[in-house]
Amino acid sequence: MSAPVAPATAPAAVPASRSATRFVAVLAVSLVFTAALLRVADHVPGWLMGEPRALRSYDSVDALERELRTRLLLPAFFPETLQWPPARVLLSAGDGQPTRVEFRDTRTGRVRVVICQTIRHDAPIPPRLLPEGEITDRRRVDLSGVPAELSVAQRGDQRWMDLSLVVQDRRVVVRGYPETDEAELIRLARSIHRGRP
Repeated sequence: MSAPVAPATAPAAVPASRSATRFVAVLAVSLVFTAALLRVADHVPGWLMGEPRALRSYDSVDALERELRTRLLLPAFFPETLQWPPARVLLSAGDGQPTRVEFRDTRTGRVRVVICQTIRHDAPIPPRLLPEGEITDRRRVDLSGVPAELSVAQRGDQRWMDLSLVVQDRRVVVRGYPETDEAELIRLARSIHRGRP
């Protein structure tokens, strides 16, 4: 006589806590993956425009100011030979949140004046915003009691003047290309304040 067969037992149920843990892990991985995709998508416009990944372009000064919740320092003196609104407005990654605003010459359409500044505190302007060159002259200048440094530099056949100063704890560099003379560059820098030209 054969031994009685034991009834089949149902497979043990997965504990509810293990199932919940697995769900949370899958959700976390999905969120991280989605965040990474969004970050990549955010840089695509810059890549298509040929800008370095650390640069963001804005349609206007107002758009940048709205995002950063502050006002840029801009010159009160603004000659008619410069176009308003600016040709380009850029924000770079880096210490102090550096920015670049470009102004074109009304006659030639070429970029003639660039104003770079940090937003959070005094810090160097990175070369991706303000390319460096070989300095051929450098001297101190006084802008109505504000110390500044005027330098003349060259890179290849391109020449420019930079006026670097600190205004309201921000590093500001006003760059003028050959059509801008020293007197105009000093006048632009001396009139820098929070507001519009």
